[in-house]
Amino acid sequence: MPIKPPATHKRLYTTLSFKVKILFFCISTLLLFRASGQNQEPNRWQVQAENIDSSLVINTTTSKLSNYQQALWYTARQESLRAATQLNGQNTTASIILLSKLYAKINDVPNCLATIKKYLEIRHRMPYTLLSRDTIFTKFETNKEWQKFWDQYLPSKKEEKYISAQYDANFSRETDAILAMHELAQGAAYWPALLFLANYYEQHNNPKDALFYNQKAIQTKASAPLYLQQTQLLLTLKKTYEAGKSADKALLFDDCPTKYFYTKALVFAQSNEPDSCETYLQQYAQYCAPTSENYYQIGQVYDKISYHLEALQFYTKAIRIRTTAKYLKARGITYTATHSDNYAIDDLTLAMDLDPTDAELFYYQGQVFYRLQKKDLACKAWQRGMRLGSNPSLQQFNLHCTN
Repeated sequence: MPIKPPATHKRLYTTLSFKVKILFFCISTLLLFRASGQNQEPNRWQVQAENIDSSLVINTTTSKLSNYQQALWYTARQESLRAATQLNGQNTTASIILLSKLYAKINDVPNCLATIKKYLEIRHRMPYTLLSRDTIFTKFETNKEWQKFWDQYLPSKKEEKYISAQYDANFSRETDAILAMHELAQGAAYWPALLFLANYYEQHNNPKDALFYNQKAIQTKASAPLYLQQTQLLLTLKKTYEAGKSADKALLFDDCPTKYFYTKALVFAQSNEPDSCETYLQQYAQYCAPTSENYYQIGQVYDKISYHLEALQFYTKAIRIRTTAKYLKARGITYTATHSDNYAIDDLTLAMDLDPTDAELFYYQGQVFYRLQKKDLACKAWQRGMRLGSNPSLQQFNLHCTN
C-alpha cells in the first residue's frame, strides 16, 4: 500500500508548480517580444521630425511606414528627399510644403524655390505667406536669389485685392466682391477685374454693363474670346451690323477658337440670312467638341432660321448623349412647329417628369392637345401652367376654357 504524502507537502508542491509555470510564461513572452522587436521596431516609433515643425509628430502602429512618415523620420538626412519626392508626385499641399522645407534644411535654395513655385502655381498664389514668412526660411532673407524670387512672385496690392474679391464671390459675398472689382476697374484698370465684371453682368442678363466692361478689357488687352463675347452682347442688344464687325476681328488672332463659326452663324441668323448661317453652323458642327450642349446650341440656331428638321437632328444627338428637361423641351417645341404632335406630346411629357416646375411646358402641351381637338386635356394643361405663373397659359385658358 503506497504511502500518501502529508497534506502540507501537497499544497507546497502545487504552489511551486504554479510559480514555475508563471515564470516560464514570462520568460517565453519576453523572448518572443524581443525577437519580434528586432524586425518590427518601427511599429513602436513615436516619430518626431526634429528639423521640421515640432508639431509634426507621427505615432505609428503599422508594419510599413508610408512615404510621408519615412520622410519625417529621416528629416535630418538627405535620404528623406527620396521619399518626399515620391510623395510630391501627388501634387498635394502637404507634400510640397514638406519637400520645400527639406530643401531649406540642407540649404538647397534653387530646388527649394522650384518647389515653392510649384506650390504657388497649384494654390493660385493665394497662401504665399505660408511659405514666404515661415521661420524655417528666415535664414534665406539675405540671399539674393531668394529675394529676387519673392519680388517676382509676391502679388501686387491690386492682385491681392482681386484674389480676395474672387474668394468673396466664391463664398456668397457677392456684394463685397463686386464693389472691390469696381474699384479695381477704375482709373488704370486692372484687366482681370474687367473680365470678371464683363462675365458677371453677362451672366446676370445685363448686356449693357457687360458690353461696357468688355470694351474696356479689349482696349487694355484684346483677344479673340473677348471679341466673340462682344459679338454676342451686341446681338443681344440687336446691334447686328456692329456684331458682324466684332466677330470678324476675332479672326485677327492666331488662337481664334471654333466658337467663331457659331458666333458668326448667330449674326447671320439675326440678319435673316439663313444660307450663310447654315454654312457657318456646318463648319462649327464639324470642328466643335461633340458635347450635348454644343449640339443643343446648334439646334437652337437652326430653329431661329426655321430649319426645323436640322434642329431636330441636333437635339436628338444631344439627348442621346445626355437626357435633360431642357433638351427634351427644345425638341418637343420643334416637333410642335413641324406639327408632329404625337412626338411633341411624348417629349413634353418626359420633360415635365424631369422638371415639373417649368410652366412653359404646360403651355405648349395645351397647344398640342387643343390642335388634336382634346379640349379637356388642353384646358387642364393650361390650368397647371397658370398655377406656375404662365401668362400665355392664362390667355389660352380664358380664350378657350371659360365658355
